Amino acid sequence: MKCNASLLQALVQQSIDPGDDAEAIAGHLETCVRCQQTLTELGGDKQWWNDARDWLSIAPDDVMPSAQCCPLPPIDLSFLETPTHPEMLGRIGRYEVESVLGRGGMGVVLRAYDSDLHRSVAIKVLAPEWAASIPARQRFAREAQAAASVAHENVIPIYNVAADATLPYLVMRYVPGMTLQRWVTTHGPPDVASILRIAGQLAEGLAAAHRRGLVHRDIKPGNVMVGENIDRIWLTDFGLARAADSVTLTQTGIIAGTPNYMSPEQARGENVDHQSDLFSLGCLLYFLATGRPPFESENTLAVLHRIVTDDAQPLAMHRQDLPPAFTRLVHRLLHRQRSKRPADCEAVISELGVAQMQLDAGRTARVPFTKRTRRLLWAGGLVACIGLIVAMSPLQTLDPNRDSNGDDGRRISAGNRDGNRQTRPQAIQVSPYINQAASQIENAAWLDSRQLQIRIEKVDALVNRMKQAEPTDAVPGMQLSNQQWRNEINRLEHLIRLSQQR
Repeated sequence: MKCNASLLQALVQQSIDPGDDAEAIAGHLETCVRCQQTLTELGGDKQWWNDARDWLSIAPDDVMPSAQCCPLPPIDLSFLETPTHPEMLGRIGRYEVESVLGRGGMGVVLRAYDSDLHRSVAIKVLAPEWAASIPARQRFAREAQAAASVAHENVIPIYNVAADATLPYLVMRYVPGMTLQRWVTTHGPPDVASILRIAGQLAEGLAAAHRRGLVHRDIKPGNVMVGENIDRIWLTDFGLARAADSVTLTQTGIIAGTPNYMSPEQARGENVDHQSDLFSLGCLLYFLATGRPPFESENTLAVLHRIVTDDAQPLAMHRQDLPPAFTRLVHRLLHRQRSKRPADCEAVISELGVAQMQLDAGRTARVPFTKRTRRLLWAGGLVACIGLIVAMSPLQTLDPNRDSNGDDGRRISAGNRDGNRQTRPQAIQVSPYINQAASQIENAAWLDSRQLQIRIEKVDALVNRMKQAEPTDAVPGMQLSNQQWRNEINRLEHLIRLSQQR
């Protein structure tokens, strides 16, 4: 048996009975990768390939009408004309249809060959159930007009449009690869360099649309095509794009877009502008870095509620290798107030440039803290410092043979009362401050930044004095080796630096 796409289409739609040819067809399907792929595309998922093969191998009486598996219905390609070559699925206009690339709620996308210009193209066809709808036709025509008006290397170009056909279709450049959604789902989040490259190209393509006065309104990973090595991306699907001053859909109360990537104003059904696209871009970049959208819940309404009321989890909680400028940019894009987001795509591109410089310099983001959390962290750091200093302070008195300069047995003797009087005042100078600080530190979370900074500077000075001391078994609770002691000092210094930076 030879490959025959038309026969496979009829088998999937169960419009013919294979009869005596069933065994031969089933045997061919077992070994022909191309026909297996064709069945997968026609059926919409792998389950349809299994169903078609099983249907060929069993008698009609064995088919159970109450099958528990409910796969997606097969794609209806009956609108295609008879193909010129049997290996093709059919023909639409001058284009020979080779395969099905995908489908969505409003239509199907086909891969075809342009016999006049000798190039592969992608054809988006409006589904038959939508073709009778005037608003759907208008939206389809609007997509063609919007996409055709944006000429940019990161936007898929439109070659042709047949808005008046029985089933309207538009012809666009065929991009080998997959959607960004599928790529991340398959491979996981990419490395930081790839994230910044993709983000920059997305912002460039979106900026081109905004310069034309368009608002895309459906920025999401499924509307971004990527090359095999994700070295280049293309923005596609302008089906919801509208002029920035158009409010037709929002006036009717229709919410258009993909819930997980909607802006708060879009979720509320309000008029949207380019700032809405920037919020959606932030959602997309969050997904790109983490593999999950920033707002998830059990159903659409719950997602919309979270978008309107909640803040996204800090990006640095999911990844610690991202440049600080990138995490800051993403959270600015995700701000619920439009005025708090970047002004435009050019500002986004500028911030991405800063992130690239930070990546080159090896800087990464830290987990951000709220104001109260920062104060509690400072308090914890100070408590740790004070605890060690309190334990260390008896060193000034328990070792009478060591002075502050480290000269043993020269200035102080065991029976020298004057020497003891010289040593004890040092301990007295330190201990009252430590006791006072220890009592005040309980309220450190409520101190203002200036007071905390003063406290940090004083403790920092005491830590410097710790460096001059040595761990000793003579002090209770200080059973530390030299290396452990130095590690504690280093840790405290790090906490102080962190507090100063915050």
